Amino acid sequence: MKKLQVEELREKVGCGAVLEQAGFSIDVKESTRRAVKHRRGPEIIIVNHEGKGWFDPLSDAKGDVFTLVEHLDGTRF
Repeated sequence: MKKLQVEELREKVGCGAVLEQAGFSIDVKESTRRAVKHRRGPEIIIVNHEGKGWFDPLSDAKGDVFTLVEHLDGTRF
């Protein structure tokens, strides 16, 4: 992929959409406008930066939509 294509995907695809496809649900009671908590069983991912960033409070994992896919699927881009 060219750098422009990567940046375009990063801008258009939100972390919440990736988590929804992976079977995560939003924890409405634990979420705020700036930090949306997603759960799938014991797993927790918090989406921030207006949907462009994420972090796992149970580990040191964090990043953008590409690192989220890597984190969930164990793949590399």
